[in-house]
Amino acid sequence: MSLTLEVRAARAEDAQPWRALWRGYCAALGGAISDEVTEAVWQHILAQHEIIGCLLAFRGTADPIGFANYVLHPRTWSLQSVCYLEDIFVMPEARGSGAGSRLIEELVRLGKQKGWRRVYWHTHEALAKLPGGVRNLWRFGGKHSAGGYARSPDVVC
Repeated sequence: MSLTLEVRAARAEDAQPWRALWRGYCAALGGAISDEVTEAVWQHILAQHEIIGCLLAFRGTADPIGFANYVLHPRTWSLQSVCYLEDIFVMPEARGSGAGSRLIEELVRLGKQKGWRRVYWHTHEALAKLPGGVRNLWRFGGKHSAGGYARSPDVVC
């Protein structure tokens, strides 16, 4: 029997599980992010009225199985904020569970609630070819390529 997926905003008590996911994400991309930067990102996520946020995906009452870190920014053609999905990661053993899609769906729902103009993301095309990886996220509507990176279509909120 599969457990229901829940997606919610990160809270202070999620620090350790978020850091474990973050380290797994950085390692998967071959990145070495310092503890100082990791802590600063986490503090930005927790700060009220901050432009960086994080959604976490849970299966049951266990630790989170995935996250979506996003950044809000202004746009020159609109007064509404735009949301850039900067990081999305689901633990390898939880891929195929729908967690990645649920994270994006919740981000779009949040955007509609808060009046954002759109949600968008970029990913390296090599990641789209990984088994159980981000390749399935393109079901949100095609892709556009440039310089080895694929950009999502704008998901209008």
